Amino acid sequence: MDPEYHRLDRLLHHGDPETAWPQVLEYVCREATNHARWAEVATLVEDLIYLHADRFIDRIEAEAASNQQFRLALSMAYIGGIGGAAVERFLNLQASVSDAAGWRWH
Repeated sequence: MDPEYHRLDRLLHHGDPETAWPQVLEYVCREATNHARWAEVATLVEDLIYLHADRFIDRIEAEAASNQQFRLALSMAYIGGIGGAAVERFLNLQASVSDAAGWRWH
């Protein structure tokens, strides 16, 4: 696995998510079309939702509105076993971008 992925994953889990956000965004957008990195891309998006959905859902929706690479990254994530309004918003966003682009990863 990529050392940058591990650094970002630790930052989301144990560091400052506000510091992590722009770095995670840059990484997932850069690596979204790299098939060898899909697991890392999906995991970072999943971590944003599992750990920080309420904090980041507005930013996730805004970024998805204008960034095709980010939309691709969103479509790769698997979110299950948790609920809440922010998670529902993410799942609706994920379904809409996946359907609009003809992507359905899971």
